[in-house]
Amino acid sequence: LQIVRTCRSTGIQMPDNPKFYEQAGKNDSVEMVLKRIADKCDKDGIKCDLVFVVLFSSDQYAEVKSCGDITFGLVTQCLLPRTINEVAVKKSYSTMLNIAMKINMKIGGINTKLLKDEILDNYLYKNNTLVIGVDVVHPSAVETHLPSIAAVVANVDVSITKFHASVKIQPAKQELITGFVEQFSERLMEYFEINGSSPKNIIVFRDGVSEGQFMQVKLCFFKHSKNLSFKKGFGRRTACSSSGLQIVCIQLPTVNYVYCGSKATSCSIFLL
Repeated sequence: LQIVRTCRSTGIQMPDNPKFYEQAGKNDSVEMVLKRIADKCDKDGIKCDLVFVVLFSSDQYAEVKSCGDITFGLVTQCLLPRTINEVAVKKSYSTMLNIAMKINMKIGGINTKLLKDEILDNYLYKNNTLVIGVDVVHPSAVETHLPSIAAVVANVDVSITKFHASVKIQPAKQELITGFVEQFSERLMEYFEINGSSPKNIIVFRDGVSEGQFMQVKLCFFKHSKNLSFKKGFGRRTACSSSGLQIVCIQLPTVNYVYCGSKATSCSIFLL
């Protein structure tokens, strides 16, 4: 109930009660429970926007996301017992707001939005700008059996508020992204399909590049951008050469921090 109130206070429409509850049996697996939910929704014609899942431990999280989001197409919000305690007993507003922001993002809402500005309007919004973020997450030193995860995220709307991702695995400890062309194409294709036109400007942010890898990453990006004709995503409808490309690499270690100018000008972030 506390989460429902917080969601409503931030602009998210949410009913008082869920459509139904599904209790997990002692011998039930995560997949069995989520399958029953998916089957019931299909049978009764229920449009399921979100499934709250109470976990016994964080070890179940990966399986819930795999079965829910991938296997059955159910958007899930996981809650641990300590999180429920923070909400129900301690009435922690920060915890409730954090959950509300996650829910809002998952159901297609907007959590943050840039303030109206003439420069942004002229150079970003009116020029159909595609903002891309690229990063690679590596396993720890002891997790030698695990691969690295490469992600390319980009906005799908002209207002640059909603971002989707293309995620792939690659050999461990490799900073250059092996599937970059394919991931880049996926982001461009989705932008084109949603907006009906290709972006005029493309800004790429690349995080976590060391001094020795900077030129290597730079040359890799420009090589891919010139060779990328978008045949996989667009056919002959558009071409990479029609878009202006800017690449911003953040080198390690990062020494720049952003702070509010003064406490008087700081403000809360509202959900839209």
